[in-house]
Amino acid sequence: MTTHQDGYVRDIPYTAGAYPALSPINLRLSALIAGVDSPPLGSGSVVWELGCGYGNGVISAAVAHPDCRFVGVDYNPAHIARARRRAADLGLRNIDLLDADVVDLAATPDALPQADLVVIHGVYGWVGAPVKAAMRELLRTGMRAGGLIYLSYNAMPGSGQMGVLQRALLEAARLSVGRSDARLQDAIARVEALRAAGAVHLSGEGLLNDLFQKIRDADPAYLVHEYMNETWSALYHSEVAQDMMSIGLTYAGSAMPHENFPDLMLTPAQAEALGDVAVPHVRETLRDMFLNRILRKDLYMRGLVRLSERDRAQALAAQTFCAACNPTEAGLSLRAPAGDIELPEAYRQAALSLWHDGPQPLSALMAGPMGGTRATPVEAGALLVSGGLAWPCLPPPGPEIMAVVGRGVALAAAAVRESGLGTQATVPAPRVGTEIPVAGLEAMTLDALWSGVSPDDTAALVEHIWAPFQADRESLIHRGERIEDPARIREILSGALQGLRPDRLPLWRGLGMLPGG
Repeated sequence: MTTHQDGYVRDIPYTAGAYPALSPINLRLSALIAGVDSPPLGSGSVVWELGCGYGNGVISAAVAHPDCRFVGVDYNPAHIARARRRAADLGLRNIDLLDADVVDLAATPDALPQADLVVIHGVYGWVGAPVKAAMRELLRTGMRAGGLIYLSYNAMPGSGQMGVLQRALLEAARLSVGRSDARLQDAIARVEALRAAGAVHLSGEGLLNDLFQKIRDADPAYLVHEYMNETWSALYHSEVAQDMMSIGLTYAGSAMPHENFPDLMLTPAQAEALGDVAVPHVRETLRDMFLNRILRKDLYMRGLVRLSERDRAQALAAQTFCAACNPTEAGLSLRAPAGDIELPEAYRQAALSLWHDGPQPLSALMAGPMGGTRATPVEAGALLVSGGLAWPCLPPPGPEIMAVVGRGVALAAAAVRESGLGTQATVPAPRVGTEIPVAGLEAMTLDALWSGVSPDDTAALVEHIWAPFQADRESLIHRGERIEDPARIREILSGALQGLRPDRLPLWRGLGMLPGG
């Protein structure tokens, strides 16, 4: 294998986790809202993720689409080894996880199957020119007509101050030896001292303050990969768009649904100043001059086809949605560059309908709780998702998918039994094609339900949750206190279940995580 990843951090694995917004169904929704025709995945469709890390995203998507083929590629063998274990434990047979250099793949004809959807999250701006060129070559030769590409990257000018901080940390880290995380901690202390002494380019309020706070608090594995890459670069949209145009890909819109509405991105005065710019990549780049946005999340297509307003509205009205949160606890504010938006109460009522009654097509929501909003299907779908109230979802999962979900629940419960109720795990959510984090008590509750315990039988749930820990003579830590008395432990767990069931069961049911789908 060649080593074209030189300059990219290798000694510290990256963080793990799936992003629901990057699931195939969510990316298709964003494409529809942007007004382009991106066909849904069907039998034989192929999805790649380049720079898949531990594979959380591509694996959970493979769970939801057993008739499709998934390929995850990462240069770090530790990432791929763990991803392969996870896929094997789930019993997946529709995924390939490759420990590979994309430069080698690009030089090998037919190294990857022709793709309908490609996800490249964050990596494009972290790697050097040879790897960028290899990614483009893979896309040029490997994308099917009509294929959709998600490409996110640190964007200029919003990442300008981040670039200054990244360079300061990278240079300061050269003064230390050892692992990347230890060198970064030394660099942070040195750069903090420069800031305290009045270094003009490290001083100021706003974004820079936020960045300094983040480097104090964030996971070291994330910080190492964000700040310690020799080839890190923030890119203007026009640079990336022209890279993509050179291989026959066209900018389609934003993967953030609300960002496809011009009125939400610029004030009227800003829109007037920008004027009517006919060249899309120039317009996007000039518009970014108004936006304090670190990360762009772009969609590109090979063979872009614009939908008519009628066809777009019909496709969105037919799309099924499920609840993304407990609506009683959700806010109705959506932060947008042109000013925060307060969603009408009807949006909460729509989310409550999904919460209580389960997934429904958007047309039913618009005929019911949202009937008085006068919103179009495009507006309603975008605001439900960007507002964090709902996700687009797939049809109810069949037995094959549910068998994998059951194995995912068993794996999560086994991890909790081994490491304690404080353990965090994940479980596939097949109706969205992602995975959901679960706390220890949640994992054990799901395991009880999959073992046939009734959700209404509190005593049986508590017994299932606590019996393995009691057998090992373990105690319960509750609010900093060690509890030894079995009766009190069961009382505490019973109380916790009283709050967990109404807050989690409707969510899990809508996401297809409970037995029976």
